[in-house]
Amino acid sequence: MPARGWLCALDREGRAIPGSQRQTIVEELDTEWQPIEVVLPGEFADAAYLQIDLEVVQPQEFRRESLLNHQVWAQDFDGAAWFDDVVVTQVPQLRLTTTSPLNIVARPEVPTLTTDMRDLAAEELVATTRVYDARRALVAESTRKIRTGRASWRWTPELPELGWFRAEVELASAGVVVAHRSCEFAWLETPEDRRARYRSGPGFDGESTQASFVPRGSLGIQLTTLPQGEPEAIARGCWPSASITSRCRSGSAACASRT
Repeated sequence: MPARGWLCALDREGRAIPGSQRQTIVEELDTEWQPIEVVLPGEFADAAYLQIDLEVVQPQEFRRESLLNHQVWAQDFDGAAWFDDVVVTQVPQLRLTTTSPLNIVARPEVPTLTTDMRDLAAEELVATTRVYDARRALVAESTRKIRTGRASWRWTPELPELGWFRAEVELASAGVVVAHRSCEFAWLETPEDRRARYRSGPGFDGESTQASFVPRGSLGIQLTTLPQGEPEAIARGCWPSASITSRCRSGSAACASRT
């Protein structure tokens, strides 16, 4: 029997706030306990109460119709579902940033991650921060315990090389992750000053404002140049599968006609 967990935010008058409905459906239930989690974002300023519905639902309540108004639904199923250990948790507010507003750090500076956390439940939490490179390999990790409702800390990971990275921080309570945030940043070589001075005559003096060239190799970016040729030949070189080539043929021809 399919089961559903349904949440809705209510105002002070007990009326449902439009757009606040959230649900999670488990289509197949067996004899084992299965977790159902529904997340309601705290973006509704008029919310005063929370409505929780735990339901056993008919297929027509969560499956899309394939025959429009002519769909015939099977009904009157015989079954039951039990719900236990219903917990309402206020998720901590979490923010993860770098020291650069653009998340781009150039040598000699090193990337430093700043984490801000606010938890009204005042539970003992464990924060784990991980940094991955462009190949999704773990390159740095840090763990710390938090015993207050508000905390802020900085961490400078020891990165093996320059490049593009993704940082992720998780907050866990009793082994259960209650909050997660991530951010991407780049660590580059010191840019060269390529701004050339020029004089264009009396009263005109200045320097170029064109951005310095940033090597793509330090970001892990690789470029591939396709040889000049017919669209079908290029498609065959990119996608060996004949079925994919046939689907790409019309798009390649359209692109060629616009060039």
